[in-house]
Amino acid sequence: MKKLGLLAIAFVFSAACAGDQAGSPAAANANANAENPVYQPSMEAAMKAAGLDVYETKRNKELWAKADLNSEKLKASLGESYAGSWFEYDSNNNAYQVIAVTRPVKIDKSLVADSNFKLIFVAYSLKTLESIMDKMVNIYMPSGVIVKPDILSMEVDIKNNRISVYIRPADIPAVYNELFKSGYDMGMINIKPQDGPLEHHSVIDAGTHIAVSSPTSPMGSRCTAAFNAAIDIYPVILTAGHCATSRSNQTVYFNDAPGDYLIKGALIGNIVYNDYNSAGMDSAIFANANFVHFMTARIKNGPSSFGEVRSPQALNTEMLNRNICTYGSVSGWRCGKLLALSIPARMPNGATLSLAKASYCGDPGDSGGPVVSEAGNILGIHSSAVPSTNYSCKAKLYGSFGAGAPGETTFQPIMPVLKNTHY
Repeated sequence: MKKLGLLAIAFVFSAACAGDQAGSPAAANANANAENPVYQPSMEAAMKAAGLDVYETKRNKELWAKADLNSEKLKASLGESYAGSWFEYDSNNNAYQVIAVTRPVKIDKSLVADSNFKLIFVAYSLKTLESIMDKMVNIYMPSGVIVKPDILSMEVDIKNNRISVYIRPADIPAVYNELFKSGYDMGMINIKPQDGPLEHHSVIDAGTHIAVSSPTSPMGSRCTAAFNAAIDIYPVILTAGHCATSRSNQTVYFNDAPGDYLIKGALIGNIVYNDYNSAGMDSAIFANANFVHFMTARIKNGPSSFGEVRSPQALNTEMLNRNICTYGSVSGWRCGKLLALSIPARMPNGATLSLAKASYCGDPGDSGGPVVSEAGNILGIHSSAVPSTNYSCKAKLYGSFGAGAPGETTFQPIMPVLKNTHY
């Protein structure tokens, strides 16, 4: 079995791969920022624009880090009573850990972020909620098969101790009756409206503002590269799998046009693996053909500055309601809160994927971009938008975002991608 190892986040491949040339991704990002006030040139700017910078204190970061370190130990120590753990914030923006259990238990204080934690009692354990949701997914959301009534996505809402089921508004009565007749505890289930299946920001794109196309076509589609990596000694780049679902367009190029436009630039390489249809993940890998382009271990943090990329991190419940950010070739940096760790969701091709959900906007061309924690750890690959949440960054720009609502988008967690056995 070959081993996939992440090297870096691949927004730009440096000057050796045309990153500093006129019309390059760096120039495109600068142009987009000048024309679009929603476009944020850095992670710090996106944090501030989203109003999340107030949480980025030294104290909060120390608590988050300790909670991450002890997440699995805390869960194991509470056993069957464990119902989740997350952070809330007081009026001074100070974080405190909330631990949910189903019965009175003794908390090992060495495993909590600090002594100022809050213990709450709920009806259902996390194990129970996850087990019931898995059963529902197998019955109502089998991948590749549309079952009526059509459930569009689900999530374990840890903070509210419920399973949220998302469906079209017109289908709410039918879905409620179906679940009730099937014997589900309706006190456990919260039915919510969603306008349709998740919408991809791009149908067929990839890269560091790149185009997925064919050697004979001047046309293509836009996406964003996520991470540089290597399979054994061979350099590859990760992006979203839905960026490359067309059989005729399987070659990746630099996109030398700014913003929403596409101009095929230099060849990068061909799609090597695509997990979108085969492995139930929104991830794909394309090659750095003949080792032509220089691949860095850094993250773009502005038109000409770069930051450090930290190691991949598995999602855990202590990360809920904490700041995360993503970068896209169209919308730049956007930041929001992690809303859900795993939502089984229906995709446009009928497949059911398990994605994480966050509260930031996105537009076509942002798909495939890197998702990172507030500390810079690699979390995943930007995937899709929840269509009923005014997710578009452009909608926000032109005043149709509704009271500043951030929208909701999804991403492919990185750990299942790294564990995929075919690499």
